[in-house]
Amino acid sequence: MKDNRWYRLIDDSNRALTWAGFLTTIRPFIVYVLGFALTIGLAAHPAAAQSVLQGNPQQPINWVKTLVNLLVWAMVAVGLFGIAKGILRGIKGQGDWGSSLGWGGAALGFGGLIAFVNAIVNGDPLNLPGW
Repeated sequence: MKDNRWYRLIDDSNRALTWAGFLTTIRPFIVYVLGFALTIGLAAHPAAAQSVLQGNPQQPINWVKTLVNLLVWAMVAVGLFGIAKGILRGIKGQGDWGSSLGWGGAALGFGGLIAFVNAIVNGDPLNLPGW
């Protein structure tokens, strides 16, 4: 009796893996079809496009700018957290404090690089410190 239960669990897990593989395979096609349907719908009915864009053709660009700004602040926060975690682990004498410092510094530097490139692309003045 006990062996049959294990075989049934193995069979269920194999079925779940098969379904997961199938869904992973068709996911790009589903996204493509839904995106194509949305594009055709918005192109065929301009009033729908205006309601999505709220009458402002710059709205998608503003969304991307806001998303990039949020990404910059998230990277800065993660970088500062990583550096603080590395310092605290070093003070406590726990191992692996160097990797926390390194990854925190990398995140902070990458956030700064994104902010720098974003400012150049958007034509914002660069407020660099005077040397």
